[in-house]
Amino acid sequence: MIPWLTTALALASPPIPGELLPTPERLPFPDIAADNLLGEDRAYPGWYERRTSLVLLVWTREQQRVANTWLTHVDALTQAEPSLSIVEHPVVAPFYRLIKGRVDGWMRGGIPSDAARARTVTLFTGAQGFADQLGIDDRSTISALLVDANGRVAKQWRGPANDTVMADVVASVQTLAAEMTP
Repeated sequence: MIPWLTTALALASPPIPGELLPTPERLPFPDIAADNLLGEDRAYPGWYERRTSLVLLVWTREQQRVANTWLTHVDALTQAEPSLSIVEHPVVAPFYRLIKGRVDGWMRGGIPSDAARARTVTLFTGAQGFADQLGIDDRSTISALLVDANGRVAKQWRGPANDTVMADVVASVQTLAAEMTP
């Protein structure tokens, strides 16, 4: 399909409502090394360590509109739980690593805020294999993961954020914070 047509269709179609997914066991978030759009190194699980993180996995460029429904809640989420880290991971095919500087430049061009650039860490990896490691079987929309301070996935959602989903996120973050309190 023509890239501009794919984007136009994605923007015209209504997003599906956010959906809480069952998370029967706390799978570990995969070990990876990457850098954010400010060029700062981010190694996993090290930089997640001791913080609860909301991780947004964006599988295709067209899904950015859905990711933005989550990002509009960033301030409210971090006010409700100041220790919460929010990270956005565009997942890009590994062969694009050859033009990583250009890909990151395109993304920086569309993200004017340094705070947003700091939380955006592009993953140049095979999407299917990465999704499999996290137990994600549907990449038709974004995945949002709540990763506990031990680097394990405590909860998953997919699709756009809404008030119901955000209330569940806040409650889940508070539950994890209580679990971590000695």
